[in-house]
Amino acid sequence: MEKRNLAFLSVAALIIGIAASYPMNQLFVVPSTAVVPSATVNIWIDNEAWSNGTELSWGTVYPSEIVSANLTVQNTGKYNATVTVTCPDLPDGWSLTWTENGKNLLIDEVLEGDLDLTVPVDAEPGSYEWNLYILAEQT
Repeated sequence: MEKRNLAFLSVAALIIGIAASYPMNQLFVVPSTAVVPSATVNIWIDNEAWSNGTELSWGTVYPSEIVSANLTVQNTGKYNATVTVTCPDLPDGWSLTWTENGKNLLIDEVLEGDLDLTVPVDAEPGSYEWNLYILAEQT
């Protein structure tokens, strides 16, 4: 019986010795409970309140044309944010730019600029609309 206890103690000491050589975060997986706060913004297109992800209609457009809208974003949250515009459904050859894209938006600050849709030379004349997203990432 004494040999068994001695063997057990030897194995336990070996495990404790190995465990002591590793940082605790490598031995135990602790789920993260941190919540990353998000930035909050108000959005206006051509001075009308607009909801993120809503389709934006460009009306009738023609090849090689640049169609503009005014985009205003106000930071109403508790954190500074980097603001970018994205339109994931925009077809190849079309482009959408905003003069304030990628700029830092301080708390309560307003960014206002031109949102320009560039129509490719080979586009069919017609009415187009796509979902538009304003991403406000906390900085």
